[in-house]
Amino acid sequence: MKKNFIGFCLILFCASSSIQAMDWISAGAKTISDCATTAFQYAPKSVITCGALFTMITLIALKKRKKNQLKKGIALKAFNKLKTLKNLTPANVVLLWDLHGVFSAPDFAQIGSQVWNDGATWHAIQAVCSPGFYGAINKFRKSNNRCYEHLHRDFIKNTNLKHHEEMVMSLIHAQKPMLKTIEFFKKIKASGKFADHMLFTNNGAQSHQAICKKPGYEFLNKFSHSFIVSGIGGGKTQANQTILKSSKPHAPAFNEVLTVLKTKHPGKTVILIDDGYKNVRAANDNNMNSLMFSSVEQLQKDLKELKLWDASQPEASSSR
Repeated sequence: MKKNFIGFCLILFCASSSIQAMDWISAGAKTISDCATTAFQYAPKSVITCGALFTMITLIALKKRKKNQLKKGIALKAFNKLKTLKNLTPANVVLLWDLHGVFSAPDFAQIGSQVWNDGATWHAIQAVCSPGFYGAINKFRKSNNRCYEHLHRDFIKNTNLKHHEEMVMSLIHAQKPMLKTIEFFKKIKASGKFADHMLFTNNGAQSHQAICKKPGYEFLNKFSHSFIVSGIGGGKTQANQTILKSSKPHAPAFNEVLTVLKTKHPGKTVILIDDGYKNVRAANDNNMNSLMFSSVEQLQKDLKELKLWDASQPEASSSR
């Protein structure tokens, strides 16, 4: 909390200094006396601007705090639900893994480099500030069958970035592997203790096919089965994939997955590992168990407390 407050003060100070500097320059101040006079003259303007900035940051902080409290409550509820289950053993559990936020995270360096090198910086700013951008985002959020391919299609359609279509798609896929999670997954998969490991992602077929070919994502081939969204076509469906007609966090998606799992693993307990609190809540509301993912360390701690995994125990020699 102390570090956040110091950081906020620095931001406020820099903003205030920048505003005053621009005021002085625009007023043609040349001497220290002129600067002092100009600063006094424009002080009310700077105070109002800083006050607005303070209000905006405060509202954002309060909203984030409320969201974090909501996430903690959902995570705790999901964990407590698992603790009440009887005969919860690794051999009786199917782990259903999310992709984005668990195995991959946004690569902001790649995003910045891509926009800059593409020469589309100004076009990107225009697009983000356009009503079409927010229209595409809202449609994506409300859609019952959403994947990143749909966001890409609607984004291009509703903005002026048609001539940068390839760039937009690459930005959507600008993800870097989360190495700690990948290594833990390889270890827990190689132990052979769990009934199965499957993937449940909102990727479209075409997007998922592209990600599987990227360096660092070879581990995706270790999942026995993948549940992906229908997308906009173009992707080839493999034998170990199920194309869903809906997507997380909508109920039909969970029902589709559970229908398949009842056939493949009858009587097994399914646990979704997902970083999205809406997905975790939806899983609990639709006859599926879940764990909120925040870090590998927290996941290991939760699994250990549930007596499903203990890194200190010797691993099985067999591999599923």
